[in-house]
Amino acid sequence: MFSTQSYWKSGRLRLIAHSGSKRSEGVPDIPTIAESGVPGFESTIWYGFMLPARTPRPVVQKLHREIADIAATPEARQLFVSQGNDVIANTPDEFAKVIKAEYIKWGETGRRLGVSLD
Repeated sequence: MFSTQSYWKSGRLRLIAHSGSKRSEGVPDIPTIAESGVPGFESTIWYGFMLPARTPRPVVQKLHREIADIAATPEARQLFVSQGNDVIANTPDEFAKVIKAEYIKWGETGRRLGVSLD
């Protein structure tokens, strides 16, 4: 299994900056790109579960609770952090806001750069 921490700590990988908005729990000594001289830079990878739009709210809430409980276990946290990820088990509404913000951000970036999906 790939582990950012093991590669970084062994000296096999030299990390110069982290792309998130704040320092990573997994590599706290590594500054963010914004701290390194590119103010406002943030690019993250996120994972999430999505359900059909009309899934009943109680089902969504139950699934969220189950996943959040698993993500909060020491084993899951250690696995994510060892891979350079931070664990954020936000609510379904918070996650919807993340998706919308990413859609807007990267759509604007694509338009500015003239990128088209052909």
